[in-house]
Amino acid sequence: MVTKYDLFEAVYSKGTVTSVPELLRIFQKPTSAYAEAYQTLLRLQQEGLLQKSSAGFQVKLSSHSQLLYRLIRFCLANNL
Repeated sequence: MVTKYDLFEAVYSKGTVTSVPELLRIFQKPTSAYAEAYQTLLRLQQEGLLQKSSAGFQVKLSSHSQLLYRLIRFCLANNL
């Protein structure tokens, strides 16, 4: 499965509410990976990076989440 940082980056990049099935399609994962992805998103919510609504998850904008996104993008851009 993808890491929590991959999921966070995908939700942040999307910019809108994102559902778990959408994320599974983005990462080309089977529906059997739903529970694991959902639990990872819940952990990100507990860390204060995401917020959950009835439609799905979206980024909770804060200085911490913005810094994390910039760090992830830097790493991706530099193949780290």
